[in-house]
Amino acid sequence: MRQSKLPAPGVGGLTALLPSRRIHLEASNLSPSTIRAHTDDGALLADCSGKDFRNRRDCAIIRLFLDTGMRLEGLSGLRYRADDPEFSDVDLTSRVARITAKGRRELVLPIGAKTARDIDRYILVRAAHPRAADPWLWLRKRAG
Repeated sequence: MRQSKLPAPGVGGLTALLPSRRIHLEASNLSPSTIRAHTDDGALLADCSGKDFRNRRDCAIIRLFLDTGMRLEGLSGLRYRADDPEFSDVDLTSRVARITAKGRRELVLPIGAKTARDIDRYILVRAAHPRAADPWLWLRKRAG
């Protein structure tokens, strides 16, 4: 077995061979993000208190995020079909959402009564959308 002769770690050693050592980062004047307090949830939900398609959808999405903490990939992958409850990933009667998480793991997450109510309200306005037959729960405002 042949051994390679690498320089010893440390200044001028192995780290000198790394390409990333040539990258010089400038200091940023941006401050770190602050964590939003739970008291802001009401203000966030108040922003989408209307009864139109966009407000109903946004309110349901925000509540689902707040209830479950699911990742965006799980949220955007939710499916819905009014005539096939087995296909749908959201069961409002049992108040659960079924998502595919990282690593293709299937998770069943509980949702609260207000979240179920807001998803139901969204589904009612979703039925009139030109793309209501699409398999995805969340639709864009415009059909295009």
